Amino acid sequence: IELDLEAIKKRGYITALVDNNSFSYFIYKGRPIGYEYELLKLLAKELKVELKIKVISGVENGIYQLNTGGGDILAFPLTVTKERTEYVSFSRPLFNSYQVLVQRKPDDWKTLSQAEIDKNVIRDAHALIGKEVHVMKSSSFAERMRNLSQEIGGDVIVVEDSANAESESLIKQVALGNIQYTVADHPIAMVNANYYPNLDVSTTLSLPQQIAWSVRKNSPELLKVIDQWLIKIKKEPTFMVIYNRYFKSPRT
Repeated sequence: IELDLEAIKKRGYITALVDNNSFSYFIYKGRPIGYEYELLKLLAKELKVELKIKVISGVENGIYQLNTGGGDILAFPLTVTKERTEYVSFSRPLFNSYQVLVQRKPDDWKTLSQAEIDKNVIRDAHALIGKEVHVMKSSSFAERMRNLSQEIGGDVIVVEDSANAESESLIKQVALGNIQYTVADHPIAMVNANYYPNLDVSTTLSLPQQIAWSVRKNSPELLKVIDQWLIKIKKEPTFMVIYNRYFKSPRT
């Protein structure tokens, strides 16, 4: 579909595709809030258009919806990967992140010191050889786990969950004890560890990665405006207020 900035402005609204998770977009006391959502509202104001939100699940689905006109901007917290740049154009990064292992602390963790907890959880990636790690299908986490297997010289058993699973459903499964391990971006993992205190999210599994939004490859004007706006907004105090609200303060 061909639909760039001019056509979006003429139409009067921009449709953003978002993931329903506990910092991007969620309904709280009957009203929508979230990091992605608050930034998108500011972007729509900048473009002088209305904001329409479409909640979807799964990265593959998100990219498909974007490219077939189901939305104009994919505002998932997406890791910029070489493979994905073949299908979408990424904005400037919203922030940097890294992937962490999500695992449960020992059952009696409340009575243990940090050193004792460290002994009872995985701190070295080599210990994942032969272990099952559940990840979302076609996610950057699945790709990272396969690369990790190469690096550590032994197979991590990667179990790919359904393509439309929500990004936090696997974290919840770990907290509830239904699965042993999953992988998440550090900010999402931290928000969830505040919510489920029995989770440990301190084991890093990747180098820093850039997290960005994306648009269709044939929307260069829209991309240009988003990038210019991101440069501007990041210098304003509003940006840090929004960032801190979702990432720095525990989920209250």
